[in-house]
Amino acid sequence: MEIAQIIEWLDKHKDAIASIGLIVSGIWAFWVWKKKQAGSSTTGIQNQNSPNSGKQINAPVTANDHAAVNQHFGDTYHHYGYDDSKVAELAAKLASEFRKEDTETIKTLQETIQALTQQNAQKYDIQQALDLLAQGDTTQAEAIFAGVAAEAKQEGKKASIKEAEALRHLGSLAFLHDTQKALTAYQRSTELDPDNLDGWNNLGHLYQRIGELEKAENAYTTVQKLSLLQLNRAGEAAAYGNLGVIYWTRGELNRTIEYYEKALVIDEELKHKAGMACDYGNLGLVYQTRGDLECAIEYHEKALAINKVLGCKEGMASQYANLGSIYETCGDLDRAVEYWKQSLMLFQQLGAKDKIALVQSWIDEAEQKDSN
Repeated sequence: MEIAQIIEWLDKHKDAIASIGLIVSGIWAFWVWKKKQAGSSTTGIQNQNSPNSGKQINAPVTANDHAAVNQHFGDTYHHYGYDDSKVAELAAKLASEFRKEDTETIKTLQETIQALTQQNAQKYDIQQALDLLAQGDTTQAEAIFAGVAAEAKQEGKKASIKEAEALRHLGSLAFLHDTQKALTAYQRSTELDPDNLDGWNNLGHLYQRIGELEKAENAYTTVQKLSLLQLNRAGEAAAYGNLGVIYWTRGELNRTIEYYEKALVIDEELKHKAGMACDYGNLGLVYQTRGDLECAIEYHEKALAINKVLGCKEGMASQYANLGSIYETCGDLDRAVEYWKQSLMLFQQLGAKDKIALVQSWIDEAEQKDSN
């Protein structure tokens, strides 16, 4: 595959690609590009935050567990029966409503929902906001965080951190459906709290979404620099992974490999297996794009092995699909279908409807070719 072809496609689909980077392993958003040449096609299911190349399900992984903030805002706290498991369930449901099923988005939503339950019930109808969130309606929750931010703003400089956090929670909800609103919230949050990694990281994702790659790169570079100052190695790994996305989007595959390898070194140092699986998967896709299929298989198999140990069905499904892609490229349709069927079974267990349909279409296409 020629770099010029990659760049041409990336430019055509930049809006979708810009949505990548909502990090990090688990349940993922997806875009597909199907390109055939001389009766063969390239397939990939990505397990981190990489642009598309061939038949792909994009599974961004931008490790964002390095800077979680959960301050209490209100004077009176009510948790409304929302323990950790119920918060996680609502976050996953809400992300699914807006087709933003990546791990970072879900994690950020969990923090936002927890923060919502801790607001002052004398000022805000928290229960109604939670009920509306369960229905996929973020309006009231956003209004509550806007109110919290406005109150903090009136309190002066001492409340700037409080205002910034409220804006990040507002941004996490708006991220699902209103890019400009989320962008404005995160921009202001970084002005008020310029040392917060989450604010810069999500701002970078939003700049990617709208195709402002230079601004996205600057935001991720800020995350990297702040992580160095804060001795936060996980933050560094996340920044390197996201910078790798920027270079891949620009077609600079050597730089992409450089940054993914930097992320891998840190994840290995931290023994962060989920991060390692994502790094291996991403490197596999880069080498797959370059046509180095032997190297690609090695990296995808490493990613698959780790996901098996972790019991991560989403990661396993992605890597089975990646391996099927490579064997399809090699002309071994039987083996490709074998891997895709394993991928399909796992996606069915996860209830990932879009991915089920996509992988099934690959299987059907291969079986039709085989029968001709």
